[in-house]
Amino acid sequence: MTSPLLERLASHPRDADPAIEEADAHGRPSAGCTYADLRVRSARVAASRLEGRAALNGAPIAFLCEPSITYVELFLGVVRAGWLAGPLSPHHASPEQLYVLEDAQPERVLVTSSLAPRLAALVSPERLRST
Repeated sequence: MTSPLLERLASHPRDADPAIEEADAHGRPSAGCTYADLRVRSARVAASRLEGRAALNGAPIAFLCEPSITYVELFLGVVRAGWLAGPLSPHHASPEQLYVLEDAQPERVLVTSSLAPRLAALVSPERLRST
């Protein structure tokens, strides 16, 4: 599966340019990554989530994480693996998240360890994967 987004990421002419910069509470840069970093990190996410299986051919995969570099890595990794990305918002209450999960019926739900307790009651353990 090819994606215009991934094609643009792969062909970005300036690998060393910052793709994302995060700021601390005072607005000072605290972290960041380049376009080259994003390619490597998203490939790692895609490979680690396949667990030896072929791409899931458009299967819906939900993910929950804080707005951060990790969010972008997960989104791009899900797309690279051939899945349909279904981001969940950490700002939504459990009933809203449950509605999305029931409607989308994702094959898996990826979640950062800090937010995993929020989904533990909503998702069966075999579908929940902590990042």
